[in-house]
Amino acid sequence: MAEPAGESQGHKKKKKHKDSGDGGHGGSDAPMVHDESNWLVSYADMMTLLFGFFVLMFAFSRIDQTKFTIVRKELAKHFGGKVKDNPAAKKAKDEIERILEGTGLKSTVALIEKDGEIELRFQGNVLFKSGTAEVLPASLDVLGRMINVIRERLTVDHITVEGHTDDEPIYSTQFPSNWELSAARASRVVREFEEAGFASADLKAEGFGSSRPIQPNRDATGKPMPQNQEMNRRVLVRIGFVDKLQDAVKALQDQQFDMMDDRKDLDVDTGQKPPTFDEIQGQQMDSARQRLSLARERLKDAEKKIQQVDRLEDVEKQASTIEKQAREAEIKAYKLEKELQKKVRDSKPGAPPKGGDAPRRKRKPRGK
Repeated sequence: MAEPAGESQGHKKKKKHKDSGDGGHGGSDAPMVHDESNWLVSYADMMTLLFGFFVLMFAFSRIDQTKFTIVRKELAKHFGGKVKDNPAAKKAKDEIERILEGTGLKSTVALIEKDGEIELRFQGNVLFKSGTAEVLPASLDVLGRMINVIRERLTVDHITVEGHTDDEPIYSTQFPSNWELSAARASRVVREFEEAGFASADLKAEGFGSSRPIQPNRDATGKPMPQNQEMNRRVLVRIGFVDKLQDAVKALQDQQFDMMDDRKDLDVDTGQKPPTFDEIQGQQMDSARQRLSLARERLKDAEKKIQQVDRLEDVEKQASTIEKQAREAEIKAYKLEKELQKKVRDSKPGAPPKGGDAPRRKRKPRGK
């Protein structure tokens, strides 16, 4: 049966009054209390993002050029590209240009940097006379200086020397053709590098004769062109340098693999214990003692060398003093000898007086 309308409305009012009297915890119609501290969550989130943003900005503002170049090379290699610049080649070019500026060979020696290598092109008769394979003395001095700079300041990967000639035939017992002449010249230059201390495995000599001219040796009528022939008579020295960045990448990769292997070994071998603090400190102390002993030995060697230099300087000073005294004694002896010769001449009977000639004899008159 349906309840009366009045009773139903009264029952609802009592129920609503009962729900509101419970403090608003159990009823679904309880008003929601607004917490004024909720803005702190959004504020803290924004401050965290700003902090991370400025940390990234600070990190990007201090770029390690070496690491950046390594990453750039690796990315280019990964995506099929190639980075051809080599800092060692550029450094070598600058050093060799500095040497050539002080000589008269800068106009006759072309210096080119390409594909991470440098190419030295000696034109005409800069290194050799016509028909010979012996380096000229003036050019040999410049070549030796360049080789010393390359050996002391740079890391060389390979050196290739090419000999080229013009098409003028050569007839001699030593060089039957231009092939032997070009190969001998290239070998002569390679020998200078080997004598300077370069490994023979990194050196290569090639003779091409007149097979690879830069310009045509003759015109259309077959007449020789002297200027082009002089350009074709050349010696090329190609020097490739070690890319230290690539070596650094390999070293980092090897180090990472070694660390991973060490971790695996530690995980597998449960009996192995990590070194204690005392053991690490003892190893560091032993290493420091070894370095100290080496430093003391080097100091003793340096002191000995300094003493030898001082003794050598004293000997040189004494030698110069003795030489000076010998010169003075020689001059005095020469003067005394002159005076003695003069006195001997003056003491002889019938000697001419000073400043005059000897008396002439009177001629007897001839008889008629």
